[in-house]
Amino acid sequence: MIAALLIRGVYAQDILDDLDELMIRDLQRGVPRWRARLRYARNMLASAITLWWDRLGGLAGRGPSLLDMKLGIRMLTKRPGLTLAGGLALSLALTIVVAYAWIDDNVLRPSLPFEDGGRVVSLQRWDTRSGRQELRLLHDLVTWRDELQSIQDVGAALLTTPNVVTGDGQGIPAFGARISASAFRVTGIPPLFGRPLQEQDEMAGAPPVAVVGYDLWQSRFGGDPDVVGQRIRLDTVEAEIVGIMPSGFRFPLREQLWLPLGQEASRHARGDGPPVRVFGRLAPGVSIEEAEAELAGIERNLAAASLETEAQFRPRVLPWAELVMPRGSSVFVTSTLLIVVLILLVMSANVGVLVFARNAEREREIAMRAALGASRRRIVLQLFVEGFALASVAAALALLLGHYAVGRGLDVMRVQWGYVPFWLSRELPSRTIPYVLAFTFLAALVASIPPALKLTRGRFGSAIRQAGEGGSGLRFGRIATAVIVFQVAISVALLTRSANMLAELPGAFGRSVDGVPLAAEEYLVAQLELAGDPRSGTADESSEDMVRNHYRASREALAERLRAEPEVTGVTFASALPIGEQPERRIEIEGLSIPDATSTGYAVRSSAVAPGFFEVMASPIVAGRDFLPSEDAAAVAVVDEAFVERLLPGEDAVGRRIRFSDVPQQASEWLEIIGVVRRVGADAGGAVTPPAIYTPLDPLASDVYMAVHVGAAPDDFPSRLRAMSTAVDPAMRLWDLASLEEIAERAALTSRSATLLVSLMALAALTLCLAGVYALMSFIVSRRIREIGIRTALGAGPRRIVSSIFSRALIQLGLGLAAGVLVSIVLGGGWSASLESGSLVAVAGMMGVMGLLACALPTWRALRVQPTEAFREV
Repeated sequence: MIAALLIRGVYAQDILDDLDELMIRDLQRGVPRWRARLRYARNMLASAITLWWDRLGGLAGRGPSLLDMKLGIRMLTKRPGLTLAGGLALSLALTIVVAYAWIDDNVLRPSLPFEDGGRVVSLQRWDTRSGRQELRLLHDLVTWRDELQSIQDVGAALLTTPNVVTGDGQGIPAFGARISASAFRVTGIPPLFGRPLQEQDEMAGAPPVAVVGYDLWQSRFGGDPDVVGQRIRLDTVEAEIVGIMPSGFRFPLREQLWLPLGQEASRHARGDGPPVRVFGRLAPGVSIEEAEAELAGIERNLAAASLETEAQFRPRVLPWAELVMPRGSSVFVTSTLLIVVLILLVMSANVGVLVFARNAEREREIAMRAALGASRRRIVLQLFVEGFALASVAAALALLLGHYAVGRGLDVMRVQWGYVPFWLSRELPSRTIPYVLAFTFLAALVASIPPALKLTRGRFGSAIRQAGEGGSGLRFGRIATAVIVFQVAISVALLTRSANMLAELPGAFGRSVDGVPLAAEEYLVAQLELAGDPRSGTADESSEDMVRNHYRASREALAERLRAEPEVTGVTFASALPIGEQPERRIEIEGLSIPDATSTGYAVRSSAVAPGFFEVMASPIVAGRDFLPSEDAAAVAVVDEAFVERLLPGEDAVGRRIRFSDVPQQASEWLEIIGVVRRVGADAGGAVTPPAIYTPLDPLASDVYMAVHVGAAPDDFPSRLRAMSTAVDPAMRLWDLASLEEIAERAALTSRSATLLVSLMALAALTLCLAGVYALMSFIVSRRIREIGIRTALGAGPRRIVSSIFSRALIQLGLGLAAGVLVSIVLGGGWSASLESGSLVAVAGMMGVMGLLACALPTWRALRVQPTEAFREV
């Protein structure tokens, strides 16, 4: 992959084509597939190296020779400490460059993966009063489609999530859209089989039809091409499959099922109807600004006809890829690039200090090369090539880390948003290589040229003479000392933050907490949704009560069927899952001042639960009682033991009153605590988990999770559960049906990814810090061999020699530790909070010990210096 990106980075597609043809010939000749692939990879890597080396030489005029690069690589193998510390630091810095290149291609300058994808646009009405889009645009769609000349194939999409019911009786919800037939002309992607939607499919009385996406076709129909022409059931309606779209096609966001929008647009008044997304394609030669100006003129006429205030709504035309993530302004793009450059320069400067310390040991070698005729330019160029070799190794690792980081980031986005826009690719863009090459060159310059210039400054004859006398004109310098102090401080701050984040991760499942086991793998959970749910955007406000009552009846019927199953030991419902993801609320306690509360109250976790929830979740009531079925609207609450321990220590919580303080007081009523329960959830026992309160679940609530305790259920139980749900109500959706353990693992993905990132940065900072301290001590010892030998000959004891060598390192370590502690205290919320966690003291102590250990080997070398050895250097 890296070699292919290297080749594409200089637009040498012909090389890839030749390599592909060579591999095909090998396979046709009967060469084993593994051998053909190995030869393909070797040829691709060799071509990439040759290509870029020639390009580098061409850019530099009389560039470095291949012999210089070989010598640079040999020096890396001779100095593994420098290679490890410097390579790790530069690779993390260059990984940020790789991530920026991906963000620049997918976020800052996004485009759809269609032909002229940048000309597919979104038509919007922006409400300046509310600060958001007006999505009820079906009435406007008719006018825009008839009058707009600058935008072609104007259409709309109404997102929907029908249950796809196949022959096995399971209803599995799919992301779909009721969409205008023009969408398939806008995207320009033909179906894999069958035909797309057409205008006649939207006519009144037309038979129901559907176009199916590739992934849905594979998962629900086994990839059978004969499904075209067959009928499927979507909730309670049957539709004929008329087309299968190719792999990767998703529009408008993530959809895999497309149904005709229909002719319902004309029967809605302006500002009425369900929320839709309006799209189109810019006409040839028309800019977005021209299209927006025409749309503004139509909007003025519509506003005058409907007696609206024209200033309230502002028409906008934006590239479709900016529908989810708006393009950043030029200021944002520039500032982001500057931050990336700054991070790279700081890391490169740190590596430069290490390079200088290591190269100082080669002072005599460099002086001899100068005496034999090598110019200063030639020596500096050689040292730059060595730095470039180090940066190149780091760049190769950065491409791998960047590819992994992009995939991890998209996984986090999918967990947080529930989907990933289809135009965001996991693959690195081809222009990543020019980005990385440019920044690799910059990193090599910063890390190698300043040390090389300082090492070769002055007259080389003087350098030879000083080296022969056992002395040196080189000094480590105040800047280098400041860099080491900075490295120690950053290491302490990052390691402390990493330790705190590790402590905050959700606890392991299946462990016993206060004698209450929670085996999360024994619970199946799902989010319930019904057609007509207000969240789906298809409910009529006048029928909302009827829909909610239907939802309640279907939910209770499903629960009764489940309780009749022999594997099921309990079924319950809640507004949020007990995995540490409950919404955070602020509360106040009647007659009590909470010391740690903010101006809006004390932070707790809150969720609404059905009666019997705690029994099903194996968390018994320890004081008071549970909710009663008749208390679905009562002003009562149950709290957990953590709530009592932190807010009411030594008191009886039952009977106290609390209320939510993050809403206006007139809208919040006092809730009486009727019970105390053991901590509920997979993260029970976590030291940083906020206390929890529970209120009765509204029977008509539509945002509900179901938890089923099934014990050691057979593998086919999830399929049976879906079939039961479909039999109860074909329109009931079961989203994210999985074990509680699996759901919790996904919920923890964000925090774990952040912890991994901070830990890698801490590891790089620690490695660079220790390598820098070691290099400093080695440099000092190598510069003072003669002095140490003379002092030993004059009777100086080991204690005085160690003291003289350690003094500077101890000062630097002390300053760095002090700065790191201060930074950690500021980031950790104060002195008491930092000490309470214990990680700051542990990290500071560990850094002090490791810093001293880094000084140990050079000091041991100093103590072994004999006077005869020192005078031999003269």
